Amino acid sequence: MTAQLLPLPSKREAQVFPRVSWQQYEEIDQAFDSVPGVKFRYLDSVLEIMTISPEHEDFKATLRMLLEAYLRAKRIRFYARGGPSLGSQELGARSEPKDKKPY
Repeated sequence: MTAQLLPLPSKREAQVFPRVSWQQYEEIDQAFDSVPGVKFRYLDSVLEIMTISPEHEDFKATLRMLLEAYLRAKRIRFYARGGPSLGSQELGARSEPKDKKPY
């Protein structure tokens, strides 16, 4: 049996917007609710907008499955996490986990 190497996903380019207020960020975030494949990060009044390609998602899923298999083989306890965006206006930061990740 030979292992097939997956090509690395291309580097994703992010659009960075400085001096964005929390209110502006939330309005932009809501405007993109129905647009698939767009991810936001917000920290210290800087908004980063990234597009997520299917190749990126495939690569990420493969890494997640390999990590889970390793942790199970080594009998290392882990928990899958995922869900709503993490962060708040008080923290001045938010990121969006989109799927379950082993911890």
